[in-house]
Parts: sequence; structure tokens; C-alpha cells
Amino acid sequence: MQKGFEDITFHGYTSGKIPVPSIGENGNWCIGNDDTGISASGSPGPKGDKGDPGEPGPAGVVGPQGIQGPAGPQGPKGDTGERGSSGPAGPKGDDGQAADMSRVESLEEQVAKLNRDNTYRDITFSYNLPANGGGYTDFAISQLDGYVPHYAVVINNDTSAGIGYAYVVNNQLGRFTYYSWRATAITCTAQIIVIYKAV
Repeated sequence: MQKGFEDITFHGYTSGKIPVPSIGENGNWCIGNDDTGISASGSPGPKGDKGDPGEPGPAGVVGPQGIQGPAGPQGPKGDTGERGSSGPAGPKGDDGQAADMSRVESLEEQVAKLNRDNTYRDITFSYNLPANGGGYTDFAISQLDGYVPHYAVVINNDTSAGIGYAYVVNNQLGRFTYYSWRATAITCTAQIIVIYKAV
């Protein structure tokens, strides 16, 4: 029998065919050979409620260990740790030998030794020592026939919070430089020896 048609039987005899509804290959209702364009499937219903979670499945097999990755960058330096406790005191050392004070030369002896082949002049002057700072003071060098200034030595500087250094600039001028770490400025006195040498 041809799809979409049914035979008409009357008194046991087939007398003809009539078209009947059927679903075509494209899913539409067809009547006979005519496509109605109407889908035989109904429109989708509303989305159903979410079902309950299923039971967890069994754990999978552990995979093989991966290869080691490259080393990361070095981290920042950590804070300094607390100071450790002091160690035990060491054993007492042997007593030192007493100094031979008979071999220590006095300032006068040292100057006299320098003056055997040279001559010298003793120069004393005052200067202002600043607070937490430095500077210099120039001083005149007297002339001696047959001699020239060789070098200068500071033998007395009456401040306990400063340092000084003297040197020869030229044949007529010396310079005394100083630096102080005192909190206040003071006036000081410096005593300098200028050593001459023969020309």
C-alpha cells in the first residue's frame, strides 16, 4: 500500500484509495503526498528540576610523577636574627712585660734630636674651633738665613674634642687644619714647631 493512502473496501471489494495523515521524512504531517508544514513533534516542554547529585565515583588511579620544573627566582633576604647569647669567657692571658720607660724620649729630647742638623721655631696662636665642623688657620713662618722651612708638627692642641694637622705651604706660610665634633664652638690655642733644614 502506498504511504499516505488507504484502500477503500466496499462489500469485500477494493474500490479506490483515500489520502490519510502520515509523518513525512522531514518530521512534518503529510496528507497523502502533500506536506502540511506542521511538525509532528510537539513543542519542547519546560526545563525540568535539577536532579539530586549522584554518589561520588571511586577514586581514579594515581598517575605517574611529573618531571621537576625549573628552579624559581631567589626570594628576598630575610630579617637579621636576634643576637645570640655571649659565649663563655676565655682563659686569662699571661701578664705582659713592663715598659722600659728609660727608653722613652721626652718632647724636648725629640726636638733636640731634630735640631742637631736643623733648626726650629716654636709658634703659638689662638683659633676658633667650630661646632661639628672644620676649617684652617694660616700662620706666618719667619725666615732664617741659610735655612728653609721643612715641615711643621703640632705639639699641643688644647681641645679634647677636635683634631689638628699642620704643614708648610711655602717658605713664608704654614697652615693648621682642624675638625671638631663638639656640640658648641670654643676658642683654642695651638702650639706648632716648624722644622728648618739647611740649604
